[in-house]
Amino acid sequence: SVMFLAGAKNLEVKKEYINELNVFPVPDGDTGTNMCMTIMSAAKEVSALEDGFDFKALAKAISSGSLRGARGNSGVILSQILKGICSVIRKAEKEVDTKTFAKAMEAGVKVAYNAVSAPKEGTILTVIRMMSEYAVKIASKKKNFEDFFKACQEGLIRNADAYIGLFKVPKVKVRCGIDWYTITARNFPDEVCVWNHAKNVSHYSMKRLMENLPSDEFAEYLRERGIALHQS
Repeated sequence: SVMFLAGAKNLEVKKEYINELNVFPVPDGDTGTNMCMTIMSAAKEVSALEDGFDFKALAKAISSGSLRGARGNSGVILSQILKGICSVIRKAEKEVDTKTFAKAMEAGVKVAYNAVSAPKEGTILTVIRMMSEYAVKIASKKKNFEDFFKACQEGLIRNADAYIGLFKVPKVKVRCGIDWYTITARNFPDEVCVWNHAKNVSHYSMKRLMENLPSDEFAEYLRERGIALHQS
């Protein structure tokens, strides 16, 4: 329960950052907020559990809490990921090791993909699928959860680079002040946003920066994120 509650708190802290990345299916900037409301609903039920609860009770609290509190497309998908994970966790008796958790992530992927009528890659579905695939590969080697999650994150980044490399990444022109720039995105998840939604680049997470930062600061912001910038 401590690990789940810590994860929920971390999502709450990062919700505005996630909102800025939100461009699909519509650029309404509420993905982080919806995911936060969803997971906090689950966290509330977990916090209300009485002392001595088992994994079955924990799984039920997370699954039912996230489902009842699901908001928006992102919240519904997150609740389905958690539902799949909990379907495995609930069967544990005394402890959950990294192998079991990797299997739980696989279940989360399956349930989430099945819950969406037309799954779109380059979304949270891609993230959980790639992380799950890597988790299964390393679970037997990384038995400490801190090392396990760190390795999963690193593996996700490498897999994302390989995944994105399969596609032709477009060059997108954007305006910053009086200057026009051509952006070639090479950074995940920003890359997927630009690649999938080039026509909506004005709604991209860089919009605020484009409107408020001088050109040199904007250019530096992009370079720090691995995005090639060429003045047109």
